[in-house]
Amino acid sequence: MFTVANVPFLRLFFSQTSALISALPPRLAVVLALVAINFGRIEEACVAFVGNPIQGTMLAQVLWTAFLTVATYYLLTAAFGRRPAPGLALGTVFSLVTMFLVSFGFVVGLILLAVPGVMFIVYAYFANIIAMHEGVAPMAAIRRSWGLVKGNWWRTFGALVLPFAAVVVLIAVVSVTVVTAFGWAEGREPYAFTYAENAVTCLFGLYYQAYGVALYRAYAAARASVA
Repeated sequence: MFTVANVPFLRLFFSQTSALISALPPRLAVVLALVAINFGRIEEACVAFVGNPIQGTMLAQVLWTAFLTVATYYLLTAAFGRRPAPGLALGTVFSLVTMFLVSFGFVVGLILLAVPGVMFIVYAYFANIIAMHEGVAPMAAIRRSWGLVKGNWWRTFGALVLPFAAVVVLIAVVSVTVVTAFGWAEGREPYAFTYAENAVTCLFGLYYQAYGVALYRAYAAARASVA
């Protein structure tokens, strides 16, 4: 069993994650930024297309998840200096299916009891990244993620939760700032708040995915050092 006690989580979150983001292809980075900034409008368009608010919102989330999955391919390429084994198309399929299974397991765990759901989502956190990187089937990716986190659950939990908690505060600050600057002046407070919240949430989702790739690289290196 290996340990991640020496993994520099703060440096991973700031400098290494930023470096991975900067390595994204410029066109993809522009597209991701535009989609994130305009996610509120995309969500409205999806709701209008489907004709159901819940289904429309889910469709918009699926589209953004697909964009993040494509970004993961290039983040892994930058992190390991080579393209993921299965290629972009197949890797995206493996990753999306794995992500669906992990989400399903998380929901089932929450329904049964909150603790199993939280434990499972931490153990399976790297599964969609592993599926993209190694081209393995979803269940194999979940098992490999479990092996990476085993013995390091609490450190992994802290490494994932603390940045998430910080961004909740950031989203609130940015959203309120946008509303104060633009929304109240135009009498459109709810719209301004929602658009700002969606944009910040999507952009952080991209950054958090890059952080996950940086963590995965660090965990894989730590395991290799004791192999």
